[in-house]
Amino acid sequence: GKRAKQEALAASAGRVEANRSTIEADKGGVAVSGVALPETVRPGETATCQVAVRNHGAGAALVLRRVEVLRRTTGFACQPCGELDVRLPPGGEVTLVIECSPRHVGMCYETLSITFDDEGAHFTVGRFLSVSCGDPDVLDVLKATAPYQRPKRRRPPPAKEQVTEIAPPSEPPSSVELKLPTQAFGMKPEWRRKMESGSAIEELEGLRARLISEPSAGLLSLYADLFAKLLWLEERQLVADLSNFDLIEEKAVTLDPRGGGLLAVHVHGLAEKRPSVLKGDTLRVNRVGEPKVVYLGRAALIEKEDVLLRLKPQLGYICGQKVEVRFVMNRGPLRIFHQGLSMLGKLAPHVLFPPSTLAASLRKPPRTSTFPLRFSNRSVGANEAQAEAVRRVVEGEARAVPYCIFGPPGTGKTTTVVELVLQCRKLPPSVACCGYTHTPPPAPAFRILVSAPTNTAADLLCSRLATKGLRDPLLMLRLNSYSRTKTDVPSDVFDLSCWSDGESAFTPPPLLELLSKSVVVATLSMAGKLVNFGVPRGHFDLLVIDEAGQALEPEAVAPIATLLGSDGQLVLAGDPRQLGPVIHDTRAQELGLATSLLERMMARPLYGRSDSGDYNPLVLTKLVQNYRSHEVLLRLPNELFYEGELLPCADAELQ
Repeated sequence: GKRAKQEALAASAGRVEANRSTIEADKGGVAVSGVALPETVRPGETATCQVAVRNHGAGAALVLRRVEVLRRTTGFACQPCGELDVRLPPGGEVTLVIECSPRHVGMCYETLSITFDDEGAHFTVGRFLSVSCGDPDVLDVLKATAPYQRPKRRRPPPAKEQVTEIAPPSEPPSSVELKLPTQAFGMKPEWRRKMESGSAIEELEGLRARLISEPSAGLLSLYADLFAKLLWLEERQLVADLSNFDLIEEKAVTLDPRGGGLLAVHVHGLAEKRPSVLKGDTLRVNRVGEPKVVYLGRAALIEKEDVLLRLKPQLGYICGQKVEVRFVMNRGPLRIFHQGLSMLGKLAPHVLFPPSTLAASLRKPPRTSTFPLRFSNRSVGANEAQAEAVRRVVEGEARAVPYCIFGPPGTGKTTTVVELVLQCRKLPPSVACCGYTHTPPPAPAFRILVSAPTNTAADLLCSRLATKGLRDPLLMLRLNSYSRTKTDVPSDVFDLSCWSDGESAFTPPPLLELLSKSVVVATLSMAGKLVNFGVPRGHFDLLVIDEAGQALEPEAVAPIATLLGSDGQLVLAGDPRQLGPVIHDTRAQELGLATSLLERMMARPLYGRSDSGDYNPLVLTKLVQNYRSHEVLLRLPNELFYEGELLPCADAELQ
């Protein structure tokens, strides 16, 4: 398959490199000289050089049979080229002209093959051509300052060595008490041994095969086992990648004292999240030469490429003294994902594994017969597909299984999500769930949880909902994590957030206040943590996940497994044809962690096309009217990914 092709190409490239000197060597009395293209060519320009091919032999004449540019796709050309049959007597010479007009910014490689005939015997002289396409000034700034060296493998101290760890002051206490503490969900020693021995992959492949053939009664437990182990596989790679940024040995640094007892460590690349360090994260600090005494520092503030650490005074830091700093991966989100997998037992199997057909037992009476609705956004009402999606979600006839909304960028997925949230708010509250341990708050309307994988996407949803009438903090809450800073949040979103001046951080509101909100907007990680704050299963009537194609499946499952009630509804909006979740471990990616819940759901028969070529409107809507891109830009993705169904609808004056 794909791996075999990659291995074959790598082997071929290796053979060429190993025989490079033989390929380029002058032979048969022929000398090739003058290949001197410039190192850099600007885009749109053409570089030229002359190559002299001379017969230095004293015997019979040679015949230059063929000159060939092997790939012909990189912008290189040669004149003359092809079948030549040029006779070269001793001392004879032919001049070849090499032109290079690179088509893409980056490195361009080509092979020039010159074939001769010597009394019936053929031989070839080759030349490897390379040119960098780009702005020479920019490339000069970006060029390497030293030859690349593979980083040394850093080994942790042996387990028998006693390491004293001095903990930092704890982060400010939250104003909301955790009703359900988050468990550690650390990697099981047995699974760690299997990963080290290599037997883990075989076990994961077996779990995937069983998941396909297992009866429905055992699906959820098998599913949870598979994804928990895939997450541990990914975590091991994340830890290894993060350790490459450790400031140890020759990279040891000094700390800069700041006000309030904070010490700043400069981390090159921090602004680009290489490494990613957030407020509240832990770093391990030790003096150079004293690895057995480790001070755990907590990141109190992030300023561009400086991490301001709060450490115990026992460090007794002296200005100018060098220390080693190791980064500690924040396991908070992963623990939330594991928590969701561990609580799948109360979720109906058909939520994650819908049947091939929508049986009558899964159909429910529509919530309302009041349609057409009065749309808040008139453009949605004018778009048949968007209006259909809103109607199907509002009626909720197939709410026992997820409802999917998909389409490429520019087709109005987020606009549709905003409209369906606004329309669902008008519905009467559902039957109160039985999970409350106290008197439930008044429920003036439907309760909706709106989430997305990233803060940027969640902020956009919150801002658009506020623009359409949900500006009242009594109605809508934007739930932010402790690690976010005040300046990261747009002003209109900040007005709907819960900020504590005393703690200088975002904190969840008291539980009763949280439960009284009609709409809660959060990232998937924060949504998965709502159960820890005390929000009971079934509290939300509707769970909406936007940009669902970019989320890890356990990430999307975390709030679903802990909050979705028996009469609740799940909506997934996104595009499985776009870039999926970012996975760092290659094997975890191959074994299914790179497939989003939306993509897996749409591969199931219920969400496929019928014999007539239509989708089941009770469970899926495909948006095809594109309001963002020019028709020319849509042509290729339309043919490759969207069955030629996309319709360019952007304003011609704005294209």
